[in-house]
Amino acid sequence: MSTDSALSRRDFLQSAAALAAALSAGRAARAQQTQPASVLMPTRQLGKTGLKVPILQMGGSFRQSPVLIKRALELGVNFFDTSAYYMRGRAEGIVGEALGSLAKRKDFTIVTKGRAKKSPAEVLDELVPASLERLKMDHVDVWFIHGLNDPSLLTQPEWKDTAEKLKKSGKARFFGFSCHGKNVVDLLTTAAKVGYVDVIMFRHNFRTYGDAELSQAIDAAHKAKIGLIAMKAQGAVTDYPERLNPFEKAGLSKHQAALRFVWQDERIASICSEMTSLRILEENAAAALWALTKDEARLLKDWADRTAGAYCPGGSGLCRRQCEAACGSPVAIADTLRFLTYHDSYGRPAHARRLFAELPAWQRPSPTADLTAAQQACPYGLPVAAMVRAALSQLA
Repeated sequence: MSTDSALSRRDFLQSAAALAAALSAGRAARAQQTQPASVLMPTRQLGKTGLKVPILQMGGSFRQSPVLIKRALELGVNFFDTSAYYMRGRAEGIVGEALGSLAKRKDFTIVTKGRAKKSPAEVLDELVPASLERLKMDHVDVWFIHGLNDPSLLTQPEWKDTAEKLKKSGKARFFGFSCHGKNVVDLLTTAAKVGYVDVIMFRHNFRTYGDAELSQAIDAAHKAKIGLIAMKAQGAVTDYPERLNPFEKAGLSKHQAALRFVWQDERIASICSEMTSLRILEENAAAALWALTKDEARLLKDWADRTAGAYCPGGSGLCRRQCEAACGSPVAIADTLRFLTYHDSYGRPAHARRLFAELPAWQRPSPTADLTAAQQACPYGLPVAAMVRAALSQLA
């Protein structure tokens, strides 16, 4: 063990202990609070849509039970996310049936997503009608292009025409896209220029927050009054070496702190979180009731610095282009490490392995691949080769 490593660990332990005392000051008051009522859940305006949405959105890529959805509504989490692709097409039906039995259509906001494989015309003729049939609804509030990677698509007149026709039809009130990190800077910047994109969902957390290029792109989209939804806000919550969790010592979970860090950014309207149990749902909803303290922010920043080598941000298009382009072949390094986050941080190993298996064979990293150039190109100085090998041992 190097001296520098020991000092870093000791310094972090000392700072965590000191800050834990400060964070504990509000612990008793928080513990006495009952679970939040719907009137207490903070809301923000979703860009130019005019929709008021809770700052916490229910992610929908898993089998949601009516009990879970009912509790979400009770807590004021009446903003739902789903997709034609989640659970191999079954998710929309499950969410739609539960919502139909528990709430009036005007009392919740829902987003769904799809991909046009041939032309934009599929959106109006096939994709949206099929989603509405599964949801048993006459309209969705927002329809997304699912996992958009190519910014040039947004400049195509056919897509602008499709978005406008879709909104005019009433089948979707607003139009947007989701993106998982690839070219996110270019996507946000282009969307701000074209004028017809209403909402964007993108990966953002306390680690990507320091990316100056990404922040400028967020600024551009926010100034264009595009509603911004953060996802993967808790994906960066990796354990410190010794599995130290300073927030638990202060009566907070590290996941709550990570959410609150993103919520301090007023440009973000909501965080889409995959809450797979009542406990997680209630913890996340409770976290929305208190603002991030300066001590929490400082501890998160320190944590991010000390554990930087354990997580691949992949938050900006520039970052991903540098790493993957250096390989000289189309190896999906960022996606592979994102799936590892699902496996390690989200506790969803089967989901992570399925996504990795769905990568085209020519994009999957090989255990014998030479990733030296990618590692040298990484702007964060991460041990890319070792991280990919670790991912393959879990996912392949």
